Amino acid sequence: MFAARLIIKRPFITLTMLYCAVLIVLNYRGFFISPPRGDVARLISASFTEVAGRVSGIAGDNGSKQVFTLKVTSAGGSPCRGTLLVHYFVKGDRVEQGDLVSFGCVLARPPDAKNPGAFDYAAYLRRTGIYAVTYISSLEKTGREAQPFYLRLAQAAHADMVDTIQKALPPAESSVLIPMLIGDKQTLPDEEKRAFTGAGVMHTLVVSGFNVAYVAGIFILLFRVVGFKRRHASLLTMPFLILYLMVTGYSPPALRATVMAFSIILSMSLNRDSLIYQSLALAAAVILIFDPQALFNASFQLSFAATIGIVYLYPFLMEPFGNFPRWFRDTVCATTAVSLAAQLAVMPILACYFNRISPAGLISNIPIVPLTGIVTGAGILLYLVHFISSGLTWLIAYFSSLLMKAILALVHYFAGLPYATIHVGTPDPRAMAVYYFFLWGVAQARRVRYMPLILASGGAFLAAGLCVHHLAAKDRLEITSLYAGSGTAVHVSFPGNIHWLIDCGRERDGKRVLCPYFWSRGIRKIDKVVVTSEDRRHSGGLKDVTDNFQAEDVVYPRSVAREERYFIGGSTVTLVPVNGKRASSLNVLIDFAGKRAVFTRPDPAAESSCYAADVVHISCRGKQAGILAHPGSPGPGAIILSGSVPKDMENTLGVHPLNKCGAVSVLMASDGISIKDFREGKTPRDGEEERD
Repeated sequence: MFAARLIIKRPFITLTMLYCAVLIVLNYRGFFISPPRGDVARLISASFTEVAGRVSGIAGDNGSKQVFTLKVTSAGGSPCRGTLLVHYFVKGDRVEQGDLVSFGCVLARPPDAKNPGAFDYAAYLRRTGIYAVTYISSLEKTGREAQPFYLRLAQAAHADMVDTIQKALPPAESSVLIPMLIGDKQTLPDEEKRAFTGAGVMHTLVVSGFNVAYVAGIFILLFRVVGFKRRHASLLTMPFLILYLMVTGYSPPALRATVMAFSIILSMSLNRDSLIYQSLALAAAVILIFDPQALFNASFQLSFAATIGIVYLYPFLMEPFGNFPRWFRDTVCATTAVSLAAQLAVMPILACYFNRISPAGLISNIPIVPLTGIVTGAGILLYLVHFISSGLTWLIAYFSSLLMKAILALVHYFAGLPYATIHVGTPDPRAMAVYYFFLWGVAQARRVRYMPLILASGGAFLAAGLCVHHLAAKDRLEITSLYAGSGTAVHVSFPGNIHWLIDCGRERDGKRVLCPYFWSRGIRKIDKVVVTSEDRRHSGGLKDVTDNFQAEDVVYPRSVAREERYFIGGSTVTLVPVNGKRASSLNVLIDFAGKRAVFTRPDPAAESSCYAADVVHISCRGKQAGILAHPGSPGPGAIILSGSVPKDMENTLGVHPLNKCGAVSVLMASDGISIKDFREGKTPRDGEEERD
């Protein structure tokens, strides 16, 4: 078979795959979760700590706040190491890369995800070797570390390129061309970012093989014009590729493309055929040796998946166009095949990390990618020419501006199409494996004997598994209490794929909590939204929910005059109006399989039957949580607390405070109740074993 022959003939590919497998096993066993020995994160506590180190990079700067990474040299008066992410609320001098600084601070762990579907900031930072963050408003510069000349040259080229593009082009075009050229998205407006994402062409704003190819082509052409032979011109181009890599900040796509370019240049110089899979394996090995955790980053996975998809699927997708005229086949057909191959290869990864796929990307890439390639080459040429002739610079800038206007018009057109982007649930890893197996099998159907039979058998097995899963879910009810700060939001999934939402949290929780959660679950329709109280802690996120999901019905406390009952999928839901001192509210009771769940607010005057349940969710507000000691109540089996939870209750047995546990899922079935906290095992424990 093709894959087997490839592995046998190219042992380096096999070694790279084995290395990746080792990294996956280490990651599964939690090797990368805890900070290494001697890391500054080992000093995390509530006490004040003096920290000193070197500014290694500027992650963001919005004028009032700088975010930078610090290579720590000492902490608490003792030598220390590791990287610290610093949020600096600027009141004095701004910092630059290479500055030596010291300051007093309180070290903290990065905030991790507390809800399903939420972005796990702590995990993202861990992948880059950062295990601690801090927030400061003052610091002292103690000196400056001399930068190597090549880094100074790269930083100067980066700043000069940004300045040249901003002066040559209008702001709307320059803000997009800059990330196309060097991957610096600080100038990119949020509106344009959403448009490129919606059109499925966000990858054009990432430095990749296109950029490296244009840089190599331009310098090879220049050296050829001077009089060098092609072989020598290619070798002389290599230092400039390294400089361009440093200018772009060593991004994984740029590093991968640069290593591949080196491999091709050296192969040509040695009169050897360039091997694309061998070059990809070499690029992956180089990146992962220096940064093992890059394997688990979306950027790394998308970059290599897209490249492998293009290389592997392109010949198969071009077969139907064999009888077309050559000029049409080499332009429109080739662009279509490349776009489709890349989209098919990255689709499961996009669904896994971002819970969306872009059908519009299958079409939008056909005109936009070639235009992007042309404007990228023009932008690189613009920067080189501005050293020579202002008149020629103006001409290239005018041409680049016209191209950018066309690209932006196309991007906004495709982003505005219906269903340009579709939100999907997070795919199961097994489903992703089956998808790639089918993708491989379809392309190999003509080469491998019995492949159609194998694919048909796999499809039948998958369908049977889905049926079993669907039948298993018919006799259970799932309640997910989401962490929404001082607000409350609860998702109830009834048998029969019926979904209710009890409360919507605060206004900011709509986008931050509810939308990512429902998108990750693949839920598009909410059958009923019950707002138990119209204050901002319970109803603030309603607008975002109704704007992004089909909400069939919304029930407010003022619309329920007396007790109402609903019979759904074998369960009974009762809405009980409660007249409080300030405003009316609702209690929600759910009875299923002989068990009861109650959603209420603290009310000493409430009947004890409201708290006589297997599961009680209480929207706490500070000391009012004393309702747990309600007289005459037999007490629930489990208590879930949202809002402001008193500290003396956070460790009470049977109590699940959302601010500590994260989202809490309750599964009610005929054989009992199971409760799971979202944050179980997600954060490193104090005193766990250090790693070297």
